[in-house]
Amino acid sequence: MSTSTLTNDFQQSAVDPEHPWPGLSAFTEDLHQYFHGRDREVDDLFRCVRRKLLTVLFGQSGLGKTSLLQAGLFPRLRRESLLPVPIRLDYAAGAPELAAQVKAAIARALEATGLAEALRPEPTETLWEYFHHADSRLEDRDGKPISLVLVLDQFEELFTLGSAGQESRSRTAPFHEELADLIENRAPATLEEQFEGEPGLVERFIFDRQDYRVLICLREDYLPHLEVLRGRMPSIGQNRMRLTRMSGLQAFEAVIKAGNGLVSAVLTSRTTVQVIAPERCPHVEDFCRRARANFQIAESDEAIKRSLEMAYLNLLARYEIVWQSAATDPVEIKIRVNSPSGWGEAAIPQPLPAEG
Repeated sequence: MSTSTLTNDFQQSAVDPEHPWPGLSAFTEDLHQYFHGRDREVDDLFRCVRRKLLTVLFGQSGLGKTSLLQAGLFPRLRRESLLPVPIRLDYAAGAPELAAQVKAAIARALEATGLAEALRPEPTETLWEYFHHADSRLEDRDGKPISLVLVLDQFEELFTLGSAGQESRSRTAPFHEELADLIENRAPATLEEQFEGEPGLVERFIFDRQDYRVLICLREDYLPHLEVLRGRMPSIGQNRMRLTRMSGLQAFEAVIKAGNGLVSAVLTSRTTVQVIAPERCPHVEDFCRRARANFQIAESDEAIKRSLEMAYLNLLARYEIVWQSAATDPVEIKIRVNSPSGWGEAAIPQPLPAEG
């Protein structure tokens, strides 16, 4: 079975209390009750968002950045009267202009939150204009102010798909400018020209409003590409957070807390956590049902080196684990997956060492 086939099977699998791990798919906001092990990162990211208008979240591919946003940060934002606006820009030919996609995402977020009467962005106005109207304030049903947080996930695609050809670059350049004006709280040049001809327009805007936030999330290897935006967007380097691999203890929490009784843990004097695969599949071989996976949770350099990426952690937790070992050989962990196309196996790239 190929990796892509395994991925598709995981994505199509339902997540529920009996199967609380989404495999290779990201945790969504609706699944936040199953998302564990990243409490410290959620707190740190929330503080970054509150502190500055722009936040840049970055990390290696596969560490769970999207899960952190959707299942970790978004619920926290809502509790603090900050409304997340998830945005994944479409760079395909024929897709709406990028700024128009952001406006559409704002409208969807307002609608989904029950703010049907709230002011929507006009097609002809810039993002800066929308967020600086003197007569527009978002409030919930109790009259409490609400601020929007634009969350641009997979932002590296701006430098890949958005720069794939001359046509793509001609579409992304205006968006660079519009996004920079919004982040730097700078009235667009076209609007400044209108002020010259019609001074009364100035009264329609509050120029020092900053009751909104922007969060950019991208892969770590695309950080240098952000430098092309620094000229018009100096804030791009001021408020950043790097997502790192889970420690062994965090991985343990992600499995045990989400499982909530589906898996059992035994702590030994050697600070080894023994995670026992649940007996959910009676037809699977007996040795597979009794399989075990060990995680070192000692907070040391070696433990950190063995920490797991989120995608592989979900694989370990959700599906039957086959442990193959010999007296003189290292432990090899494989994942045995039951899919519509039959049983298949996927090996963990960096096997954990055997207990010595």
